[in-house]
Amino acid sequence: MDENNVDTEQKVSLERLEHMSAEQHVEGVLESLTVRKPGSLEDLQACIQQLDAELAARTDCRLVVIDSIAAPVRRSDLPTAHSAALLMHVAQNLKRLAHEWNLAVILINQVGGTEGAALGTSWHHCVTTRIQLELLDDGKRKATVVKSNEMQRGTTKEFRITNRGIEMGEE
Repeated sequence: MDENNVDTEQKVSLERLEHMSAEQHVEGVLESLTVRKPGSLEDLQACIQQLDAELAARTDCRLVVIDSIAAPVRRSDLPTAHSAALLMHVAQNLKRLAHEWNLAVILINQVGGTEGAALGTSWHHCVTTRIQLELLDDGKRKATVVKSNEMQRGTTKEFRITNRGIEMGEE
């Protein structure tokens, strides 16, 4: 399975991915990964538009990850209304790509203090499925379904991130 990763935070660690794939005895992980680092909201929009042609050439791609969707908006000096319009256009294109190419699209959106999701109410209503990730006191993490048409709201699963990757908690 190929993956397209759009790293707007400029933090993806290829060394970490290589280490995890070696721990799992999985070959060719980095060869099937494409990473892009758009610096602005306009660059992100152009990146998403380029995916169509790339997906036609790489029909085995099943995952697109954007980490983070909020970063280009934070760095933007565009008027708020223009940034919001560009962001909604990006969302529409990602939904279309997911449907046309049978992709999973994961978007990371930080939460800022008590204000909630960094991109606000419009973005909140735009997403199809929302999973909240939390760091627990004991080093475990918890994923909670907050919004979904496929899973019951409130469903949780604990996990750890280890040298081998993600390890699920006991049932």
